[in-house]
Amino acid sequence: MKNFRDSLNEHLKNPEFKKEWDALEEEYKLIRQKLDAEDEFLMRHSASEKADVTATLV
Repeated sequence: MKNFRDSLNEHLKNPEFKKEWDALEEEYKLIRQKLDAEDEFLMRHSASEKADVTATLV
């Protein structure tokens, strides 16, 4: 049974698939940055609640 990585590597041999896959890289980077920023905000907010201060001061 193939796992995701094996299947992806096989599909990436197809030039059309690889071109589309690569074109999505920038979009996924932006999504990851947004998620990371939200995680950071939530961690700060949680820490501020525990310390009883506003999130902007943390």
